[in-house]
Amino acid sequence: MQPELNRLSKTGDWATMAAMITDEIVETFVVSGTPEQIAPRLQERYGDIVQRVSFDTPGKARPRTSRPVIEGFRAT
Repeated sequence: MQPELNRLSKTGDWATMAAMITDEIVETFVVSGTPEQIAPRLQERYGDIVQRVSFDTPGKARPRTSRPVIEGFRAT
C-alpha cells in the first residue's frame, strides 16, 4: 500500500488516498475516544510498555477536554 500512497501523494490525489485508509488501519496507529476513554484505552493497549505519551486535540485545547485525559493518566 505504501508505494501506491506515495505515488498518489505526488500527484495530489488526496481523495483516493483517503479512500484507501480504512478505519482498521487508523485504529492500528491511533488511540481515540472521548477524553474519559483515552487513558484507559492507552493503558489497555500499552500497559507497562510505554512511559510517556503525548496527545492532540482537534482545534484549540480546552481544560474541559484535556483535564479528563490528564486526570485519567494520573489514575492509572
